[in-house]
Amino acid sequence: MWLLYPVFAYIEFLVALMMTLIFSEFHYYWGQKIKQAEIQANYRGAKLDELSKAFYTLKISHDQLEKNYVVKPMSIRNSIEYIINQKETIDADDTIRQQKRSLFS
Repeated sequence: MWLLYPVFAYIEFLVALMMTLIFSEFHYYWGQKIKQAEIQANYRGAKLDELSKAFYTLKISHDQLEKNYVVKPMSIRNSIEYIINQKETIDADDTIRQQKRSLFS
């Protein structure tokens, strides 16, 4: 009965099977690398958009501060000195100090 069938070419079959396994392994490996690169590219793109928006907001804020400085010339140093002086005058005022004591006692 086996004489009617041709001899099975198992060497060629095994070579083709091994090549398929090797190619599928490379496909899986490079597919994972490509997927990871896409995720990183998407993350970097989102971060770039976020930083671009933050930079634009900072630029607009700086322009508004500059515009206000032209209208009312007061530097940050002057503002801080003004706040410190106001605090010292409030601390020196006895009526406010007594009100604080009555609130917290």
